[in-house]
Amino acid sequence: IKLFIDSTGGELSGYRTLANGIKMSKAPITGIVISKAYSAAALLLQCCHRRIAMPHSRIFFHKLQETLTTNIKDASLNVIEETINILFQRKKEAQEDQKEVDNIVIQKSGLTLEQLESIENQHLTPEKAKELNLIDEIGIEI
Repeated sequence: IKLFIDSTGGELSGYRTLANGIKMSKAPITGIVISKAYSAAALLLQCCHRRIAMPHSRIFFHKLQETLTTNIKDASLNVIEETINILFQRKKEAQEDQKEVDNIVIQKSGLTLEQLESIENQHLTPEKAKELNLIDEIGIEI
């Protein structure tokens, strides 16, 4: 099965659905980056059995983005306390999610957490991605 990837990413829940499908597949799945694999799409690529990036494509990793906001104007002390507890719980969940996605990349590539963090927010060329074991090969130009 060939999975052609050209995406700026998406939400973690959508990524998990697709990642689980790839992991459950009895047929080997080859991920092919035809232009860009950013964010969740870069994570999805790491779940594939074989990872290819076409020349001139780019791969991009970043920390998860979690926005935690609330409006406590005119709220009672109990509501404020409850809201703070919810925010702390959501922050803890976001940290666990970050650990999960970091481990996916680390396990597949062999990078350390420090190496992964050093390439975040960079548009990686196929050559750099191959050097870092984030892809298995660079595809041929057609």
